[in-house]
Amino acid sequence: MHRVRDLGGVTFIDLRDGYGLTQVVIKADSAIVEEAKQLKPETAVTLDGVVVEREEGTRNEALETGDVEVAADAIEVHNRPDSLPFPVAGDANVSEAL
Repeated sequence: MHRVRDLGGVTFIDLRDGYGLTQVVIKADSAIVEEAKQLKPETAVTLDGVVVEREEGTRNEALETGDVEVAADAIEVHNRPDSLPFPVAGDANVSEAL
């Protein structure tokens, strides 16, 4: 997992893999929404769901997968990380000593 965003009526997970980022959508009435809200970055998960085309106006041209999203209905957590000393993804300016 890259990031979790709770927007009230819907929770978004940005799932990172070898292809880049893919947005996962979990609706507020889903059985997995509370578990999804508790996830932290770098948690290893398997998500089951349906790949759907994003609605017009919600597509993300910055992502290679920006035309689709996964409507998740099941989640399996494989590993929960401890607190990380720095972000794993991106270009964090981290001292070599750390």
